Amino acid sequence: MVGQPIHQDLKGVVTDICTQSIIKFEAKLQKQKEADEAEVRRLKEEENRLKEQIQLVAEQEEREKLERVKKVEEERQSIKAAQRELKAKKQALRDAQKAADIHDDDDNNDGDDDGDNDNDNNNDDDGGDSPADGPQVRRYFESST
Repeated sequence: MVGQPIHQDLKGVVTDICTQSIIKFEAKLQKQKEADEAEVRRLKEEENRLKEQIQLVAEQEEREKLERVKKVEEERQSIKAAQRELKAKKQALRDAQKAADIHDDDDNNDGDDDGDNDNDNNNDDDGGDSPADGPQVRRYFESST
């Protein structure tokens, strides 16, 4: 039975080797697990950082878009105001031209505003100047006979 102690010694050595291998393997497995968890945290942090950057870029683009829309609206309002101002100026010009045309009717220098060439400023009805008498013909070239 001499072989029995050798078997037991071999069994003890193999058990020790297996136990040490398992302990080393579990330690390496734990280190790998920790490294993987660290990598997952790093990736999540990077993902969060990228999401924040994307959010900031989106917010910046939105602010720029709103600013462009606001600027376009301001330009449109400015154009409308200019159009209203131009329309008012045109109307004032038309009114001034109308007033000038009314006063231009007095270019005959007869002293009245009726536009005719007679120097009769009174409105007496002598029967000859009445519009009811028919159309009047003015002679520009009077013959001296």
